[in-house]
Amino acid sequence: LIDSVRKYKDTFEIYIAGEGPDAKEIRQYITDTNSEDFITMTGPYNYNEDILNIYSKLDIVYSVYDTSFENVKLALPNKLYEAIVCELPMIVAKNTQLEKFVLDYKIGYSVDDQEVEDLENLLKSIRENPMGLEENSQISLEIKNANFVEEYNKKLLLRYKSLINELDGENSLN
Repeated sequence: LIDSVRKYKDTFEIYIAGEGPDAKEIRQYITDTNSEDFITMTGPYNYNEDILNIYSKLDIVYSVYDTSFENVKLALPNKLYEAIVCELPMIVAKNTQLEKFVLDYKIGYSVDDQEVEDLENLLKSIRENPMGLEENSQISLEIKNANFVEEYNKKLLLRYKSLINELDGENSLN
């Protein structure tokens, strides 16, 4: 990510929140590559208090994990649901269930997690056509609206009414 964004740092910035096991290594890499001018790394945060503020700083969610780990190929991380709720498109790893979901619902992009050039090409494409981000955000809004509890309650109520009507119809035939 850092290497790819460096090429387009006049257009993109990186915002890293949290303190994972590789935080020291990432901080050192940022320093070693003089990347401080386009990267903000905040460290630990309180999820309940800070998550909305964190997502408000983003235009796209980067959720590319190392696919050499089998669970990465199957997992749908919290970032997916958070991105949908925040109406943000995503960049995810190819050949994963997450990619299938993101591409099926047209809410983002996928890249090869081992190929820097793949991400660079995507960033170039986004830079040349930023409207694609807006289109993906709009679809996220539609998915969010269709899947909130209130919407499910309406669908569930309609289904119950239709079942009752079917049962009433069967009982009147007997």
